[in-house]
Amino acid sequence: MLLETNLYHLCLYFPEKKINDRLRIGAPEGAVFAAQENGWINGFIFEKWLAAFIKLTHPTNAEPVLLIVDGHSSHKEYAVIQMARKNNVHMLSLPPHSTHKMQPLDRTIMGPFKNIFSEQCSLWMRKNPFQRITEFEIAGLVNHAFTKICRMDLAKSGFECSGIHPINPNIFTDTDFLGAKGLDIDLPLQSTSHLPKQKEKKNKRVLF
Repeated sequence: MLLETNLYHLCLYFPEKKINDRLRIGAPEGAVFAAQENGWINGFIFEKWLAAFIKLTHPTNAEPVLLIVDGHSSHKEYAVIQMARKNNVHMLSLPPHSTHKMQPLDRTIMGPFKNIFSEQCSLWMRKNPFQRITEFEIAGLVNHAFTKICRMDLAKSGFECSGIHPINPNIFTDTDFLGAKGLDIDLPLQSTSHLPKQKEKKNKRVLF
């Protein structure tokens, strides 16, 4: 989501060796496509998305762009970080295990999106009895759900309820952190007196 620009930028990646043009049928305008044999995102795919993101947002030294990401390894690869630095993109990674509270997409977009996508799949199967949904229908189904749920009012609500924009450091109370209390355990320091002592090795001087 690109806050205050009324734009969204999708990346669709498929478990393929290369992208077939049929996979693009019905896709959202401007979507980035990538192939990855195991179906998981990696640094190469994210770098491809980042290049398109930069082209779309036009960050400059005077007006840099803030990109908020989670802690996935694809966001931390050297090539990705270098591209961001060279193009005035400031990447900010959310704290671990906090995306359910702090990631705007998770808060207001992804849940409704999954529900509507599921509804679109059910509707497609009713219209096409005795047929199965293949990967060639995915982009079109995503587009139908995407255009229905991805609205700027929901995007802004996601940033607001996570305390990111406008900045609200008091958005979370002590109650939100109660789940972590069970991990606050003071572990006693283990004594090492029972371990055998190693003999010190004398350093040998080597002359050349």
